[in-house]
Amino acid sequence: MGFFQKLKAGLQKTQDKLVHEIKRIVTRSPKLTAATIEELEAALIA
Repeated sequence: MGFFQKLKAGLQKTQDKLVHEIKRIVTRSPKLTAATIEELEAALIA
C-alpha cells in the first residue's frame, strides 16, 4: 500500500468517525442548545 493510499484510508476513517459522532449528537438532541454545541465542538476538536 502506497503513501497516498494510506493517507486516503486514514482520512476516510477520520471522516467516518466524525460523521458518526455528529449524527449521534444531532439525533439525540435535535435542538441546538449550549450543551449540544459543546458536544459538537468536542467532537470536532477530537
